[in-house]
Amino acid sequence: MESGQSKLAVVVSPDFEEHLKGLMKKRQVPGCTIALVQRNGDGSNWQEVVRTYGSAGHGRPVTSNTRFPIASNTKLFTVLTLAKLLEENGYTFDTRIQDIVPEFQMVNKDAELQCTVADICAHLSGVPGYNMGYAKGQTKHDIFKLFGRLEPSTEPRGGQSHQYSNIGYDVLGYLIEYLSKDTYRQHIRNYLLDPLGLTDAGFILDENTAKGYRCDEEEYSARGEMEELDMEILGDGSWESSGGLIASAQDMDKWMKAFPTLPGYSFASTPRSTDPGWSDTFNYPHSSSVPTYGAGLYQTTYKGITIQEHWGLISGYRSLVLWIDDAKLGLTVMTNGSAGEDVVNLIKMIVLDEFTGGQKVGLDEWTKRFDTERQAKTARITSAYPTISSSLPVKPIIGTFRSPGQPDFILSDKSFIETRPQCVTLPFRPQLYGDLRPILCYLGGGKYEGCFELTMRVDGKISYGSPFQMEVEEGVQNTFRVYGLSDVGHGVNMRDCPAVFRRVVI
Repeated sequence: MESGQSKLAVVVSPDFEEHLKGLMKKRQVPGCTIALVQRNGDGSNWQEVVRTYGSAGHGRPVTSNTRFPIASNTKLFTVLTLAKLLEENGYTFDTRIQDIVPEFQMVNKDAELQCTVADICAHLSGVPGYNMGYAKGQTKHDIFKLFGRLEPSTEPRGGQSHQYSNIGYDVLGYLIEYLSKDTYRQHIRNYLLDPLGLTDAGFILDENTAKGYRCDEEEYSARGEMEELDMEILGDGSWESSGGLIASAQDMDKWMKAFPTLPGYSFASTPRSTDPGWSDTFNYPHSSSVPTYGAGLYQTTYKGITIQEHWGLISGYRSLVLWIDDAKLGLTVMTNGSAGEDVVNLIKMIVLDEFTGGQKVGLDEWTKRFDTERQAKTARITSAYPTISSSLPVKPIIGTFRSPGQPDFILSDKSFIETRPQCVTLPFRPQLYGDLRPILCYLGGGKYEGCFELTMRVDGKISYGSPFQMEVEEGVQNTFRVYGLSDVGHGVNMRDCPAVFRRVVI
């Protein structure tokens, strides 16, 4: 699809496309789609470009109707749907959640009494990610109840209170079901997908969904093997409101034209929290200001221009939705490779250079900058990955131990070894891809270095990753503390937020 000969067409020039394809090959990203839209100055119509590149897997080319999981870009759909429901039921985003659902609970009881819908939308509840807390077969009500048992990592609405929380957005999904008396996915379809003509979009896998791929080397580890990921986890109802929507480039073309006009967009695009760590998370810190968060949208700046954007990340896929109010310009990029960050960033920065004016950085220079940032990020992320050995006698703790929002630690003699293996980066939420088993190496003084052994469900392949530390007080056999599992946000020391595991009888 291409209408109008404007800067949109200039962006996807032959030189750009050649460079993009080269980067996709280098980063082992099989497929990519770009949807770029801009409204004319008089508001009379839209110019648009949709381009597709590469493979959707198994010999299928990517087309404008190929579906990609958009991951956390689902959050804006959740916020805008909730805006309408709150209004219809006499509430606002500033309504306390207990005033809507009286059974709402939090570990921090002061926060429980104060927590509003807006607090969770802006990741200000004080409760961090807890991505290990998801399990097959959970419902949104299960997640809602689990949220009430999760330890916070910071005070709500405080200086370090932005704690990005997928599980919080699945609490919002439960609110949608509670208010609408319908399933989340059906209400989203009735309110947004069908009226806007997003005909490919939905929450169920089909034959037109791109296969997801990851390459360990580009996932900040050592092996460099490319593998197709098990897609069975897609379509899981428990996390669909934080990251479950699957859509095509044609859908996202329509979505970008629509969402800035919907009730709730003003709320979503208004800053409510700051996240200094956001730029680093997604590679190149282009923003000339500290990124802020509204509700399902980050606010960044480039050359003095305010940008509304959000990333989507699950294993095997990367996506970006970007909107510039001043230019009435929208961009969506979707890839089916876990190493797609550089590909997405290249497209984003070329578009921003074209539409924000001033001196352009250029394709080659942006690629060099991304390489530099990636090397630094890889070194930092893999710093805890090397093998760790101990000459001390193995000191096992036997039993089953449980902590809210974490995988069970089922410990036997086989869990304790002399050498913790070399780690790699496991898939996001590895517990959904197979069986997790903690492996521990005793260092003395009640301290252990650990990681998880993941046995993949589809092929039995074994990997080791997600390193952590465990500490046991002398003489204590029923509880221990684990550091590094709770997905704490920027500015929070993981040593201040241990997961406390307690012995349970199964």
